[in-house]
Amino acid sequence: MYRGEDSRIFERVDWNGQWLLNDMSATRGALKENADPMGFVDANGAARIVYRGDEYMQPQASDDNMLYELFYSGG
Repeated sequence: MYRGEDSRIFERVDWNGQWLLNDMSATRGALKENADPMGFVDANGAARIVYRGDEYMQPQASDDNMLYELFYSGG
């Protein structure tokens, strides 16, 4: 996971032996540049991303600064 020169958040993913680039800023509920995301793999081998929320990602909250987690559970 890294921040591009344009401040967008990108993730490199190994998908069946092929490296893919995932633009996390272009997806629904997009990660904004101030989300400070961090990617890691847990003890079970599951990829996870944690990030800080803001008012643009959670319109019902105002600058919530809560921590959120994205993870892939298969399928």
